[in-house]
Amino acid sequence: MIKVRLLGADTLSKALKKKCQNIRPAMQRVVRKHGAALQQKEMRTVPVDTGTLKRSIMLDISYNGMTATVEPTASYAA
Repeated sequence: MIKVRLLGADTLSKALKKKCQNIRPAMQRVVRKHGAALQQKEMRTVPVDTGTLKRSIMLDISYNGMTATVEPTASYAA
């Protein structure tokens, strides 16, 4: 039987949490920037008849700024 003893796990965990808190705002800015860029690209490429579908393309930032979702909200959107 092999036994493993891990020393300093609590210290490592605290240090990693602190590092993550320091980079979170930068990560949130990147998510928002690229989500907005995707929204703009979709708005440029969607077929336009009345413009309703184009105007319905929304950007939603969720999970504490870590997820960007771009999707149309028009009832007939694919």
